[in-house]
Amino acid sequence: MDIRLLRYLFIMVTTLAVVALPHASSHVVAANMPALHAYAVPTGFADASSAADPITGHTFIANDGQVIMADSASGIVLRRTSIGHGRQRVFVDSTRGRVLIYSDGGPGTASVSTIDAGTGLAIRTVNLNTAGMTGPMVLDQTTGRFFAGDWSPGNHDFVISVIDTWTGRLLRRMTAHEGAYSAFMIGDEASGRVLVLADDPASPSPADSYKLTVLDSSSGDILATQELQISSDAPYPPLFTIDSTAGHVLIAEQGGLAIRDIQDGTLLSTVNVQADLVLPDDAAGTIVAVQGNTLDLVDQSSGSLLQTVTLPPLSGNYGSYGEEPVAVDTQSGRIYALTQNDPGRLQLLVLDGSNGATIDSIDLRQPAGSGAVAVDATHQRLAIIAQPGDGQSPVFIDVDTGSDTVVAQAVTPCSAGGSAGVWQTTVDPTSGRFYCVDPGDDAASRAPAVYVWDLTSGQGFAPLTLSGVPQSAQVVGGYLLVPQDSTATIVGPDRRTPASSASRACCGAQYFPSAHHNLRGPFLIFWKRFGGVDTFGYPQTEPFVEDGRTVQYTDRFVLEMVNGRVQTAPLSRYLVTQRSFDAAYGPPFGPGVRYFPTTQHTLSGRFLAWWRTHQGGTLLGAPISEPLVEGNGDGSGRRYLLQWFEKGRLEYHPENAGTRYEMQLGLVGLQALRQRGWKS
Repeated sequence: MDIRLLRYLFIMVTTLAVVALPHASSHVVAANMPALHAYAVPTGFADASSAADPITGHTFIANDGQVIMADSASGIVLRRTSIGHGRQRVFVDSTRGRVLIYSDGGPGTASVSTIDAGTGLAIRTVNLNTAGMTGPMVLDQTTGRFFAGDWSPGNHDFVISVIDTWTGRLLRRMTAHEGAYSAFMIGDEASGRVLVLADDPASPSPADSYKLTVLDSSSGDILATQELQISSDAPYPPLFTIDSTAGHVLIAEQGGLAIRDIQDGTLLSTVNVQADLVLPDDAAGTIVAVQGNTLDLVDQSSGSLLQTVTLPPLSGNYGSYGEEPVAVDTQSGRIYALTQNDPGRLQLLVLDGSNGATIDSIDLRQPAGSGAVAVDATHQRLAIIAQPGDGQSPVFIDVDTGSDTVVAQAVTPCSAGGSAGVWQTTVDPTSGRFYCVDPGDDAASRAPAVYVWDLTSGQGFAPLTLSGVPQSAQVVGGYLLVPQDSTATIVGPDRRTPASSASRACCGAQYFPSAHHNLRGPFLIFWKRFGGVDTFGYPQTEPFVEDGRTVQYTDRFVLEMVNGRVQTAPLSRYLVTQRSFDAAYGPPFGPGVRYFPTTQHTLSGRFLAWWRTHQGGTLLGAPISEPLVEGNGDGSGRRYLLQWFEKGRLEYHPENAGTRYEMQLGLVGLQALRQRGWKS
């Protein structure tokens, strides 16, 4: 059977596929369920974009000309490919097994590269001849077209390049709007349309004038252009969304909420309502428009205003730090609004989506503040993260939407406040899991983490620590993919990894019962030749293939086979959290100092002495830092004078002064495994 048909069938199947409130407890770990793990992919990037393909089970991470293909179940790097340069964005066409990499490059060098999602091999790269300003982009998996928006070099013409996702060929490049300073683009696969909203500086009143351009998502032809007015006082970016079921495009225009035909942008009606948030309620046949604490219901078919409901103050502003106080159940048609009642406590209002009538009101018994709600219509559950405004800890609340009763609640650290990054709540309707992605808080010493609950039972899984500041996460193929500054973390069911315990191997292997791993063949020979346990510690994985190399982790080093020979591996390839240091001041340097021009750092004193007498050039490589005082991750909280190298770390331990353990190699191999989530 054709692989494209298999992909299409997979996507169709997965697509079709007031009571007394219990007291809030601390985070309860779910019983009798498989554990979840967070596997981070070592990339060596300072910044990254990522996306996953549910068909192949591959995750793709890209930045500055490097694209990594990793196994989504374990985080093992399968392939690393050089493509494009500059900041990159990743898009996956699961229907055709293609990955599209947009590279901003620079003026005139922006490009789109197409990669095979199964092999990770490059198919084609096309130069867009645009400014590389990373405009809006749309992927249409039904037609197999990728629309890349950008600006022409030297002017403000908004240009759209249309790419065929199967072949990677550039089908056409056209100027959609001349002189546009801002542009927004959305697509609708059901109608086969791509819509572009851009400002119109050529208009007599440019501050308020916009153009709506309607494109055919198969050919890229411009089908229609409509002029419209958006008040310069309106929120930016303007409200611009699609009601796919009704075949409408919704825009917050100067006269109110405009409802336009998605086929050609023709104005059908304008409703005199203002909206910061629009939610189509297909089950009720309405459009839910929210501004402040006013909720307007608009008939999807006629565009007429059905009802205006004034709510108590909403708990949070939509889109502010990820807060989403209003949600729609797409199966029942009900509207859920997190509000504040008269005693100053949070309450959940349940409204009829067809007429706005109040069906139920649930007192959540939490102080008024802010929060987010997310609906799992498949399992009839509503998840809430309530953030009281009186300094109390946030609370997770699980509501049964079938009976409007609270299933469970628990105190959680997951909060929208704190460090920069994306705070996000999302539901996986396949597994019935609710995720809260927390960027952490440096001031409160709270690390970035993912908190997960099973919505059927209301119990929580053990929190999963992240290696960096999280960006927008996505649920795909039973996993949660969390892009971060320098990596991507894959949250999902526990899987065997190369670090999982192994049994005793045969045929000349040496088994280490305390580590539950073997050394054999060239890895065992290299280990013995350069000092055994004193140098490397014990093996912490079995040999496995990653990034085209056979590798094996030990406590203090990562060993890799290159051209038939074993060597210690560069940390930049295997540490998830990359280290970078300022160059040494100088030269010239004084006597007893060795300068390494390749890394612009020095060695001296006891560090240089140890490096010279212990084959440091072979094992550690050149220094990448000067000596500094910091913790070494051993869990003791102690700080040591240490120095980082290309392939390892050297530490001074004054508690062992006068012994051969005064200078020790750091446990960077074990540290790398912990960063990846393969070791606890």
